Amino acid sequence: MHVINQICVVLLWMHALTFAQVPDCTLEQFINGPQFNSNFDTTGLQPSYPAGKQIRVGCNVGYSGFFRLTCVEGGWVSKGTVCQPKSCGHPGDAQFADFNLEVGDDFVFGSKVVYTCHKGYQMVSRTNHRNCMNEGWDGVVPVCEAQQCPVIHVDSNVQVNGDPEEATYGNVVRFSCKSKSEILSNPRLAELYCDENGEWSGQPPKCIEIKCTAPQIENGYVTDRNIQEYKEHDVLLFECNDRYKRTEERAAKCTRVGMRAEWTPTPACEQITCNKKNLREADIVDNNKRKYRYNEKVDYRCKDGKRERFTLTCGEDGWIGSSPCTEITCNRKTLPDADIVDNDKPTYRHDEQVGYRCKDGKREQFTLTCGVNGWIGRSPCTATCQKPEVLNGFAVGPYNNTTIYYTCNEGFKFFTNKGWWAEAKCNDILQRCIENAKCGETPVIPNGKSVLLQRQSQTPIQAEVICDTGYSSQIKHYNCNRGKWVPNGNSTKAVCKPTANLCKPPPKVENAVVRASYQKEYLSNSTVTYLCRDGYGMEGEDTIQCINGKWEEKIITCTQITCNRKTLREADIVDNNKRKYRYNEQVGYRCKDGNQERFTLTCGEDGWIGRSPCTESVGCGSPPPLTDGDIKYTLKSNYSHKERVEFMCQSYFTMEGEPNRTCINGKWIGQMRCLKPCIVNEDVYKEHNITLKSNDRTFFTHDEMIEFKCARGIPVGAVAMRQRCNGGEILLPTCQ
Repeated sequence: MHVINQICVVLLWMHALTFAQVPDCTLEQFINGPQFNSNFDTTGLQPSYPAGKQIRVGCNVGYSGFFRLTCVEGGWVSKGTVCQPKSCGHPGDAQFADFNLEVGDDFVFGSKVVYTCHKGYQMVSRTNHRNCMNEGWDGVVPVCEAQQCPVIHVDSNVQVNGDPEEATYGNVVRFSCKSKSEILSNPRLAELYCDENGEWSGQPPKCIEIKCTAPQIENGYVTDRNIQEYKEHDVLLFECNDRYKRTEERAAKCTRVGMRAEWTPTPACEQITCNKKNLREADIVDNNKRKYRYNEKVDYRCKDGKRERFTLTCGEDGWIGSSPCTEITCNRKTLPDADIVDNDKPTYRHDEQVGYRCKDGKREQFTLTCGVNGWIGRSPCTATCQKPEVLNGFAVGPYNNTTIYYTCNEGFKFFTNKGWWAEAKCNDILQRCIENAKCGETPVIPNGKSVLLQRQSQTPIQAEVICDTGYSSQIKHYNCNRGKWVPNGNSTKAVCKPTANLCKPPPKVENAVVRASYQKEYLSNSTVTYLCRDGYGMEGEDTIQCINGKWEEKIITCTQITCNRKTLREADIVDNNKRKYRYNEQVGYRCKDGNQERFTLTCGEDGWIGRSPCTESVGCGSPPPLTDGDIKYTLKSNYSHKERVEFMCQSYFTMEGEPNRTCINGKWIGQMRCLKPCIVNEDVYKEHNITLKSNDRTFFTHDEMIEFKCARGIPVGAVAMRQRCNGGEILLPTCQ
């Protein structure tokens, strides 16, 4: 027992001795050691701990986690997690604003986000940022409101469309005048918008009296230079410089056009020119072109046997001078068995027609034409014909079948030199019989013509050779010798020869044709134009020219027309869906909205033809103005889809076309124009020595027939005494 006690004492002494030799662990060791992190909270720890002691280290504010330390043989042994910053989550989106993370890399403790309002919006909150704290994000999500423009104040005579009192960024306000007798002081300010800074894009306009300023007129001048400002409906008096004339004969008035005051029509001067004047009875022999300047002259030569020459001069009011050539005319022809039902007058020009109607029960209608030798045509009203008188010849019947046969007496022949007998129907013009020693119809010349120079009573009798354009004559005249035309030893086929080599027919182009009649030969400098077949489009030029026997070498290609697939936001393709389509091919669509309406588009020459009914209809702005006319009712700045506007022309002007324009999906549909009246004043009457057959007038509406009469003397020239007003232009006869 005593031995056991001694052993226990020894063991206890050895154990105490062992512990007394193990050092403590200090706080300084931990702070300076590798386990330490600045995010740990060490405020509650002791300076040292004995061996075997275990402690728990917490995290600073804003961090989460823990660290467990154990003192083993004078050193610390760790176990646990590192302190991590606490997450605040998403800071929250602000309406009409964006935010940026300006402090930190994530939404965790210590980070900071700053909010910025969108363009046109302003911050109404006290702060524009949020900080991630221990308990989460501080403050609230900032608020951005649209910039508001100040209240607009206008005069009582100004009409405002929009909200001028509570307008915010992007809002638009439109202005107009309440009275039709006023316009905006500055039409460019007819529309203002609230900008991103909360300011209006300009100052509101005022409504002022309609006034026009004296304009600067190129090649002209205002006659009363003391007047600088004109009121509405005032007329501008101006003159054009020498060799110039008014572009519009109608007086220029100060007129309201939309929201502006303008001169209508625009006062302008243009150079005096005359278009080429073609005469039936005469040919141009010198200075042949399409347009002539003031005082420029053109020489003509009569087509009849006299071949007389004369000159016309381009003047201020058109061509000055008259034609001495005798115009082919026919007197009215009265038939015992028919009445005139169309174009009844005393005298008719060459190629003019008259309509007749039979008096019998059939009431059949027919026409006669004024020809070189009288009326051409026959009346179907009479079953039999009267025996005709053939001067220097005779006719034989029977006449009840409306056909006769006739010939010339001995020593005479037909003027046409065609055969020794002929046949004719009722009312046909019979051929003339002339003496055998005289020459009849002038020779027929390929690529030209022959024209009689002297009458049969004159000697020598000659026919002049005139070749077509591109050909030159080998002889100047034909002579009449013993009743025959003699070409001075030349064959008639060789009289008119081409001045340059001729071209053969133009080359064939696949899927194309030439837009002209087929010819075996083409003159040098002539051109042909190709047209592609349906479904094909022309690439490059479409015209080639013949140059001295050879056609220009050009690549002319007709390519098949195709359309790429058309994708619509508001509709789906439900039939024939592919990438490319041929000409005239159709694609079926169906609207995406509730009604599921179906429609088709067709591939055309210029792309897809047709429109989608799915899109909401679009309205229109003010309709385009009508020259020499105006809208019938009050003009508006906006019109709805399918809304119609009616126009009217000024006094004496005539409306051509329907008087309405209709708003169709943002576009104005409808065409019309106001045709000018004809103005003939007293000075013009005196110049032509004429007057009106009825009441004296100055204005005549378009398409109105006007009958004149000579104030004294008789009519001269080719212009008839009965004329029609055509869009402000009228031919005037002359009396001497």
